[in-house]
Amino acid sequence: MLIAAQTGENLEKIFSRASDLLARMEEFRTRITGALIYPALVTGGSFLAVVVVLEFIVPRLRKILLSFGKDLPFLTKVLLWGAKFLWWTLLLGLPVGLFWGVWWVRRKGWREIHRLILKLPVLGPLWLYFDLSRWGYTTALLLESGVVLPRAVAIGSHSCQNLYLKETLAELIKPLEEGQPLSKHLRKYGFIPEFIVELTAIGEETGTLPEMLRNISEILVKEADYFIDRILKWLEPLTILFLGLIVAYIVVSVILPIMEISSAVKL
Repeated sequence: MLIAAQTGENLEKIFSRASDLLARMEEFRTRITGALIYPALVTGGSFLAVVVVLEFIVPRLRKILLSFGKDLPFLTKVLLWGAKFLWWTLLLGLPVGLFWGVWWVRRKGWREIHRLILKLPVLGPLWLYFDLSRWGYTTALLLESGVVLPRAVAIGSHSCQNLYLKETLAELIKPLEEGQPLSKHLRKYGFIPEFIVELTAIGEETGTLPEMLRNISEILVKEADYFIDRILKWLEPLTILFLGLIVAYIVVSVILPIMEISSAVKL
């Protein structure tokens, strides 16, 4: 963005826009962190409770049942099998996964990693929205300063932090230098939202491309804000529901052996 400011002599506007984007991203980060505190505490407490139950309570209950000639109920066995599977998966899976990840990155490069991140359910859209917002605003400022479209798009693409998106936008330079419309080539990429293509086409037809790119930038920031609000609204209840189901299953798995012991004592 600073390179764009030096090129288009819009340093004041670039600093103002960068400040707004950084402030908004910091606000988003604070909201997300605050919303994750409660689920994180509940998850941590539940994890400690599960460890205590599996490591101390269930083994003692099993010894008592074996002394009466009985074994653990099926649900409790499933819980123990699942815990062992998860433990061995973490113990063996993490080193193998880390080794495979390093090998894959060296082979494919960070560009492929960034392309896959854009397909993730939550992180992908947010990263795409923020990068395209910076690109749209920077390109609009350059066009308003008299920079030709191919150079404006090329410089604007450097404001993107996602390598795949940056290189994809850089691929547009050659067709633009040949006089082809920007919207035509944006439509070729499936990850570009359709409304961006439509607004770009309208801007090209009416000669208001800088204004349309500014509008795109503002719309994307608002979409990111709405997207984060929607995620935070559902995050806490879904987390509590998921953990509640796990805790309920563990409680049942512990109560069943106790009932077996009680019946054996009565006999």
